[in-house]
Amino acid sequence: MLASSGTDQYAFCPGSIFLSIDEVIMSVLTLDPALSNKEKEDIEQLRNEASEVILDPDIWFRTPNERLGGHEPIEVAAQGDDGIRIVRDLIESIRYGIPT
Repeated sequence: MLASSGTDQYAFCPGSIFLSIDEVIMSVLTLDPALSNKEKEDIEQLRNEASEVILDPDIWFRTPNERLGGHEPIEVAAQGDDGIRIVRDLIESIRYGIPT
């Protein structure tokens, strides 16, 4: 569930805690010890790529996507190199107008 306050977007988390979407994405980048520095850099690069073609990439990264089997792009990207490639392909599909 998302709420907004001015220009900030927030995600509802269990226990009635609201986190900004930036905080949610950064938590994946910083709290997942299984991610290598390269994977963290790749996820940040994906975010930059998405911001070029998606109006609100922060919300897009937290929205389940049918092309990803109903998973959120950030979840898939956090699975490592294969997940990053899959999300990058999806972003490229959006960039070139291929239905997603």
